[in-house]
Amino acid sequence: MEQEITNSASPLDGEQRRTASAGRGGMASAPQRRRPRLAVSSAVNWLGFAARIIVSFFMAPILIHGLGDRRYGMWSLVESVIAYLSLFDLGLAVTLVRFGARFEAQRDWRSFNRVYSTTLILFAGIGWIVFGITLVLALGWERPLGVPTDLSAEIRYLLLLLGLNMALSLPLGVYSTLFDALGQYPTKVAIRTSWTLVSAALLVTAIRSGHGLITVGLVTVACTQAENLMMAAVIHRLVPDLRFLASSVNRKSIREIWGNSAYALVAMIAGRISFQTDALVIGGFLAPQWITFFVIAARLVEYSKDAVRAFTLPFTSAFSAHEAAGDIRAIQRSFLTGTRAMLWIMAPVQAGLLTLGKCFLALWVGQDHASSSFPVLVILALPLMPFVAQIVAARVLYGLGRLSMFSIIVSSEAIVNLLGSLALIRPLGIRGVALSTTVPNLVANIFVIAMVCRLLDIRIRDYVILSWAKPTLLGAAVFIAWFSLNHIFPIDSWTSFLSVGLLGTIAYAGVALLWELGRTRIQEWARFSATPVP
Repeated sequence: MEQEITNSASPLDGEQRRTASAGRGGMASAPQRRRPRLAVSSAVNWLGFAARIIVSFFMAPILIHGLGDRRYGMWSLVESVIAYLSLFDLGLAVTLVRFGARFEAQRDWRSFNRVYSTTLILFAGIGWIVFGITLVLALGWERPLGVPTDLSAEIRYLLLLLGLNMALSLPLGVYSTLFDALGQYPTKVAIRTSWTLVSAALLVTAIRSGHGLITVGLVTVACTQAENLMMAAVIHRLVPDLRFLASSVNRKSIREIWGNSAYALVAMIAGRISFQTDALVIGGFLAPQWITFFVIAARLVEYSKDAVRAFTLPFTSAFSAHEAAGDIRAIQRSFLTGTRAMLWIMAPVQAGLLTLGKCFLALWVGQDHASSSFPVLVILALPLMPFVAQIVAARVLYGLGRLSMFSIIVSSEAIVNLLGSLALIRPLGIRGVALSTTVPNLVANIFVIAMVCRLLDIRIRDYVILSWAKPTLLGAAVFIAWFSLNHIFPIDSWTSFLSVGLLGTIAYAGVALLWELGRTRIQEWARFSATPVP
């Protein structure tokens, strides 16, 4: 099995192996741009994500109550449409990161500029296509997206604004992607977080001044493009050798980039269908306010998933490095340990959503919204732990270049999800849409995990014992504790909610550390930490 992975699963094809060999030889002495350490980049990346989540947390009730349920539902509907248009990325950004990092490390600025120029030209052309599609969606029907007549004018202008935003962001987003290629996450996060805060402040001011959807769209476009332009300026300072070379854009360079993005594109499309179609289906069959009720629950679950995605971003490169060295044992070890670590994080989150979720929603957006959203939250939160384990498994597949079967699995999930939503929305409403999302996702997660266990020659029994057993048992214990406390003590304020939540979380963390590390190692760390610095 080790030989099979080393030979056939390697992401380095013949050309890449020759380039890597050259880098170890003649190119090794070339000076390299200083990159932040991987641990620092991962931590900063997660902190940037956390900052955006905190802003979203405070902004959601302001937008919901400021715009009203119907208009906020329309905002969510247009956001879903724009999310689909982002598929016109076509997986090119992933390829730019891959080639950009390689050519920058080799100081091969001719090739770096060729890839940069080609990607910029492709995205500029795609941007015009995207804006043309939004023009058709906005102007081609009397009621765009089938919205009620009294909201048609607002939605028409909002589509045009956000479509223009996406059309501009595709080519300008090349500079944001170059930050990833160069490993300059701290700078990127600083810029993005700054403009997130500026945007939030402007939106709060606009909503409290009585402005509506159009003003929200204008603020979004202005802040997004200001962020893009700042990133472009900083990138040109970081990379003085960066040049746009129109003459380097040819069929060969286009094939080179496009040929590496096919499977990534399939996975992107499947992801959009699985998790961005729900608002479109609800908008087509139910009143606009039901989109709001669904989105409130769905976003809580997505925040939980995104937190883990932020943690696991470095896993792909780590798996690739182990594979390139032929170290199958390190891949197995990292897969099992990484899965267990992510499950330790997710177990109390899932338990909290299922037991304290309704109290949180009531305090966050109000009791009326909580009553309609909580059943959806329960359904969507059920597969969270399998989803987390699947994220780590998917990082293995990306790292080893084994994406063909993965793309088939997630595509099948997406199709079943869409068909199920269409079949269940009439009899079950938004709960049926949630079920059609949860069930295929759970099945797909199990298939991906089993596939990776087989690829790495890990028995399912060993995988469950080594990765799942401890987090699941302790997660069940904290679930029972929170469920009991929720029925004994009324949770009707942020103080009582935080008291119960922190009590369970601290107890869980203490037992988890003791169980995972052992008392001896914890005592050694405590003694080391207490040792005075000379």
